[in-house]
Amino acid sequence: MNSVITLSVQLYRLLARLYPDEIRRRWEPEMADTFALQLGDALRERRWTAVIAIWYYALAELFQIALPLQLTRAEIGRAHV
Repeated sequence: MNSVITLSVQLYRLLARLYPDEIRRRWEPEMADTFALQLGDALRERRWTAVIAIWYYALAELFQIALPLQLTRAEIGRAHV
């Protein structure tokens, strides 16, 4: 695997820790594999704008899905204390 892809997938997996545990356990391997495949395709075709777009959408998903879920869980946890 290309070192850019390897490093990117490692960083992606690190960022995936922002997802709640149950989502990460179920979907993180598939999400990371899809991310690696998309990057691989873009890099083989030397489409650097596609690489940037893949990262953009991955980060946007973290801010639109993962962080709100974590915040909601934290609020629920505080409400039950």
